[in-house]
Amino acid sequence: REAVTTAKRVQNSVDLQVPDQTVADFVETQLSSLSPTRILVIGSSALARLVSAHLVSKGYEVIMTFRDLEKADLLLPDHVKAISYAQRFAHLGEVEAVVSATKGMEYTLAYGQVEKRNLLLIDLAGVPDIDPKLADKEGLTLVRFTSERVSLPRREEAKAVALALIEADLAKVNVYLSYRKDVPLIQERAEQAALDLLYRLHHQLKENKVSDELRLIVYESARKAFSHQLYEQKKGEAALQRFDLTRVLVDGQEGYAGDPPVRLTAFNTREKEGWNLTQLSFGSHTSTHMDSPHHMLEGNKSLDTYPPERFFATAYVLDCTNLDVLEMDMLPPQELEYDAIIFYTAYGKRAFTLKEDAVAHLLEQGVLLFGFDTPNPDRDGDMGFPLHHQILAADGLIIENLTNLEPILGKRVELVCLPLLFKDADGSPVRVIATLRS
Repeated sequence: REAVTTAKRVQNSVDLQVPDQTVADFVETQLSSLSPTRILVIGSSALARLVSAHLVSKGYEVIMTFRDLEKADLLLPDHVKAISYAQRFAHLGEVEAVVSATKGMEYTLAYGQVEKRNLLLIDLAGVPDIDPKLADKEGLTLVRFTSERVSLPRREEAKAVALALIEADLAKVNVYLSYRKDVPLIQERAEQAALDLLYRLHHQLKENKVSDELRLIVYESARKAFSHQLYEQKKGEAALQRFDLTRVLVDGQEGYAGDPPVRLTAFNTREKEGWNLTQLSFGSHTSTHMDSPHHMLEGNKSLDTYPPERFFATAYVLDCTNLDVLEMDMLPPQELEYDAIIFYTAYGKRAFTLKEDAVAHLLEQGVLLFGFDTPNPDRDGDMGFPLHHQILAADGLIIENLTNLEPILGKRVELVCLPLLFKDADGSPVRVIATLRS
């Protein structure tokens, strides 16, 4: 049912057969070997009219067919002669070329209907108008137009609009499918809530001598209202998209220069002991990880001393791929209400520098979580680590080696980044999940 509804909406909203001038130019090119002469155009579609008008402007005499000649006065281009569709065969002897551009499903020219020699046939229809067997007849040349021959900018634009409509409806269907299993429960809860409302209003309804008919109206209205709210809640839940921004730990993985490598060793196996158990060995700043002030600043806080709410934030994901330097005026506006920021640099493709005044501005605005897709926010070789010190000294936290940021560039997401809980944690690998609300 939804597919049919979508098809009707596309049909009513978009003309997928919108004619392009490039098609008329294509026809003119095919006719270029002929001296200006008479052309028969079969069909009165928008494309047929466009081609006819173009050919007339180039000096050709054009005859156009109409199934209903009464409409010719409204549709016929200037200086084009109109004939009935049934008369097309009678005029074949007068022309050197035929252009067919109808929307019908039957051949406008079949094999046994064309006897004339030295005739150029150009078929512009989506479903072939001209019998392909005519190409085998001596003296006939059949040219079949396809979209690969020329560009069709207007049709491509219409196609894009149609696809957008389809994708929007498909998204709605997917949302419904995601909570379809809950529909019986939603209906049951709505009915129970409506009955509960009637129970709570029992005395007022009785005192006011409300009729059974009005009670039923109250019940049905309440049931529908409760159903609507429950469905909207489910739609909101279905509109959530979650993205894992964490790099996978693998055995032998190297980290920052000089850090311990990752070791994932089978300590127990199902074949030997009856269960699998892996021994993990890695540094506290391995792969996707979080830095605490204790990482670089003496006497400062370690991750285990932070309350859980510090690991939940609203983050803006900033695309820095075309930037060499990020200045303060390039930051996203604080009106977007974010308390964390993630910098996407497409690490490894170009050098990127985050200016200290930009960091200072973000800290002043209350941003206390800084995420990077790089292993280090500071410039390579700068062992003073100025950005580390600036952020950590302000009680900010840093996440490094984030991944999978492309789908959420320029978006505001809800961020969860939970470090391992161990004493005096200078840093820790984190599992970072971003939630995008459509």
